[in-house]
Amino acid sequence: MLEFQEKNKFRRLLYSKASLILLFIVLFFIVKAVIGVYYKEKASGENLLISRVKMAELEKKEKMLNSEIDRLKTDKGAEEEMRRKYMVGKAGEQVIIITDNVKSNNGATNESNDKKGIWSKFLDIFR
Repeated sequence: MLEFQEKNKFRRLLYSKASLILLFIVLFFIVKAVIGVYYKEKASGENLLISRVKMAELEKKEKMLNSEIDRLKTDKGAEEEMRRKYMVGKAGEQVIIITDNVKSNNGATNESNDKKGIWSKFLDIFR
């Protein structure tokens, strides 16, 4: 009988309003912590994806730079780079400049007349 009464006291204490409220408060904080961990895991997954994309871009850039370094290590590559950057040539070489068709001076004055206003065109008649 004593054993039954002790079980009853334990159940009354366990199922009391105060212990149930305490249990729900603890449960609330546990759920809140789990939700926080879920969102952090989701954000870290997105960061991992971004990091992988950046890593792929950097690897591509590294390959391009390594090929450029290999090209510049050769005499021909160094010469090409010097010609491109500093516009120099070997002794005895000449520079040829190729231009588009140049408009005649009359064409240039016609364009400037088109841009002038009516009053300026009228005054140009008397000049």
